[in-house]
Amino acid sequence: MNILGCPVKVGINCSIYFPVNYLHVYGIDMYYDLLIRQQFESCFVFRPFEKRLLKQNEIIEKVRGGNVFLPKHWLTENKLKPGDSYMYLIGIDDGLLISSVPRIIF
Repeated sequence: MNILGCPVKVGINCSIYFPVNYLHVYGIDMYYDLLIRQQFESCFVFRPFEKRLLKQNEIIEKVRGGNVFLPKHWLTENKLKPGDSYMYLIGIDDGLLISSVPRIIF
């Protein structure tokens, strides 16, 4: 299955802004909430926080004003430049997927 993501700009401070409507769908407060961020080679999955043991590739991330921050080294590895590059956002069953490539193949 091929999925084409919606472009979102990488902020100068290595952040991504989630549109408010996306956050509302998942019951995430845009001003202060916690998410579980799962990291993959070319994408991240953000899920609403739930108390459970985290997987090896997961961390807890804070949402501030609809923004989340991405690791600078990951952006560099994926040839993304803060303030200049775009990533691709799609809503999935249980969260939000942000990809460094426009076409996501499962």
